[in-house]
Amino acid sequence: MPSSDSSTPFIPRKHGQGRFKDLTGQRFGRLCVVEASHVHVQPNGKRTVVYWLCVCTCGTVKAISGKHLRLGR
Repeated sequence: MPSSDSSTPFIPRKHGQGRFKDLTGQRFGRLCVVEASHVHVQPNGKRTVVYWLCVCTCGTVKAISGKHLRLGR
């Protein structure tokens, strides 16, 4: 179980899945990652997507999947 003083929320994962890379503080173009937003698990349970809360240089705040951040989409 994660410690209660952790600044990012606990991201659950099933046995056998790899660890999720913490993107907090990283920049992707004009977006800066603030924290983990939420986790989406597909109904069939085969895919888990972590969404990250990002702030654009223009001030817009959005939740964007880690995959789209890394691929530049």
